Amino acid sequence: MLHQDEYQKTLSKIYAQCHRDSGYKERFLANPKAVIKEEGVTVPDSIEIKAVEETDPNLITLYLPPEPSDELSDRDLEQVSGGKASNAEKEYEKAKKEWKYGR
Repeated sequence: MLHQDEYQKTLSKIYAQCHRDSGYKERFLANPKAVIKEEGVTVPDSIEIKAVEETDPNLITLYLPPEPSDELSDRDLEQVSGGKASNAEKEYEKAKKEWKYGR
């Protein structure tokens, strides 16, 4: 699995190639998942990718994320099982001490 910076580099490479090659851009817009795979990024079958070309510089498209569920994501489960749960209480206690003794 690629790290975020590697993923961004791959997307940047794809975008640049789309601007240089209209045939590549057409393929990317028609089947972005296949083009991304050609660049060495594996996308799970369960993920659908849609590519849309921005044609109006004065139009901003905002996407409303899915409604949160009560279930934990795989990432959240990994963090909890790995002992990486939030340490907000420790941070709060630390801040209280620093405030009390730092005055």
